[in-house]
Amino acid sequence: MKVKYRKLKHWLLATAAGLLGMNVGCERFMLCEYGCPEADYEVKGQVSTMDDVPIEGIEVSLSRYHADTTDADGRYYLSYGNFPKEHDTVNVTFSDIDGEANGQYADTTVQVVFNRSELQGGDGHWYEGRATKVVNVRLREEE
Repeated sequence: MKVKYRKLKHWLLATAAGLLGMNVGCERFMLCEYGCPEADYEVKGQVSTMDDVPIEGIEVSLSRYHADTTDADGRYYLSYGNFPKEHDTVNVTFSDIDGEANGQYADTTVQVVFNRSELQGGDGHWYEGRATKVVNVRLREEE
């Protein structure tokens, strides 16, 4: 009778532990990770006139993310982190925000697509790596 009672007691405890989300059959020091995969994406380049003269003071912004302003050499750099998808698409918008200071240029939007296969340097766990795109743009002067 004691053996049947003991088996029933162990079965009931194991069932209750399983229903409460406790794993009673795993290793004692099992590594647990929480979170979601992430990747870093960079867009950088140079903004110039149609004659390849660098333009300073152009606002460069990413859809859904922050903006940067081109320096004296027309260079910009933007980065963001996101859940790695098969294809991550962002719109990069180039806007002349300084008025007539460096000439007036038409706003331009370029669609940039990052493919998961372009990610490099991941750690094999949650960090899937980094991908960089160089986007050089020549802006048309407004008339």
